[in-house]
Amino acid sequence: MKRNIFFMGILMALVGLVMVPWGAFAQDAQTPVTFSQQELDEMLAPIALYPDSLLAQVLIAASFPDQVTEADGWLKQNPTLKGEALNAALDRMSWDLSVKALAPFPQVLAMMAEQPDWTARLGEAFLGQQAAVMDTVQKLRAKAAAAGNLKSTPEQRVVVKGGIVEIEPVNPQVVFIPRYNPVVAYGSWWWPTPPAVYAPVWPGVAVGVGVGVGFFGSVAVGPVWGSGWGQWGWANGNVNVNSNRNVNINTTNNTTINNIRNSQTTSLSQAASKGQIGTGKAAAAAKASAKTKGAGPAGAGQKGVAKPGAGAEKPGAGGAKGKVGGEAVKPAGGGAKPGAGAKPGGGEKAGVGAKPSGGAKPGAGAKPGGGEKAGVGAKPSGGAKPSGGAKPGVGAKPSGGAKPAGGAKPSGGAKPGAGGKPGGSGGKAGGQKAKK
Repeated sequence: MKRNIFFMGILMALVGLVMVPWGAFAQDAQTPVTFSQQELDEMLAPIALYPDSLLAQVLIAASFPDQVTEADGWLKQNPTLKGEALNAALDRMSWDLSVKALAPFPQVLAMMAEQPDWTARLGEAFLGQQAAVMDTVQKLRAKAAAAGNLKSTPEQRVVVKGGIVEIEPVNPQVVFIPRYNPVVAYGSWWWPTPPAVYAPVWPGVAVGVGVGVGFFGSVAVGPVWGSGWGQWGWANGNVNVNSNRNVNINTTNNTTINNIRNSQTTSLSQAASKGQIGTGKAAAAAKASAKTKGAGPAGAGQKGVAKPGAGAEKPGAGGAKGKVGGEAVKPAGGGAKPGAGAKPGGGEKAGVGAKPSGGAKPGAGAKPGGGEKAGVGAKPSGGAKPSGGAKPGVGAKPSGGAKPAGGAKPSGGAKPGAGGKPGGSGGKAGGQKAKK
């Protein structure tokens, strides 16, 4: 009797497994997760103060966690490969451009490989919540600047443009890796759980716990390393990347350099949604994001590597230019923070007869919404048509930064940004001497 009950139990278990749809377990393993703001703050705190070009490579490479682990092991097995010998060897590897670009930074690759869970989550967050990740980086930089821990030094420049904090090497061909403790670099931590400290340890350099940002050391890179990967679109919440994902941007070969400079760029979101960037859960997050928000911002496929801001809207046009030297920079628009990558009006174009908020018909040359500048993530009302199908008057400017029909200019020149506008983030030039 007991044997019959035992075999019946096994039979029922097998029947249950058969009834589960094929691929259900795989779907669960690939289901993207939406990270909270606390999780994003803790995840990005260890790298938010990296130079823009290095940060971009880390974020994109994190969407290939398996390749990061493989590249880390390969570099440890080939420690004598340097310069063009390393570049030639990298050209034969099938890794993504971002992973190859980190080869001159073996300590950074090691940090990522030794923290596989953090790396995988980072890549998943970047491809699935790109605007939120970029906004979080900007907020963290603003906090570090306000705490006096992010300023220009002989190694790097901290530049504020329209409320956007950019970090760039003084010498584009010499990149310094910041050394800082994320627990204290941003001032008093605002979440119950402090951020983890993931830092590459250079030989002979002790990781300090004091306030401030130092440097582990410098890494010489090729002439197009800092720009060949693509460009940040901080103000628009997007990243444009090199369409050729097989090149090695650390090269010093003139022919390859010219090819990189003349290569096409594409939206990271579009490339990821097509399966060209990211693997595993990161790729699933990119596809899920594309379904809910569209395949990415305009501007994809531009020829050449555009300079930051080139061909794209400049944040806070007409606003005060950021200064390095301790003076707080007041962004245009009265200091209001633009929405974190939100598309005005849900991404809708202002069509003929689009009705400004309140149902009022705009008169000749009147600015809908009283001519006010786009506020914090403000969205124009629902896109309802005015009674009678009336068209907006001549020169009417749709509110909220929506794309106007017929070439009309957006109101007030305000441009919604991707990252929150930091306040008082101008650092002092010639700050504390960095430790090398």
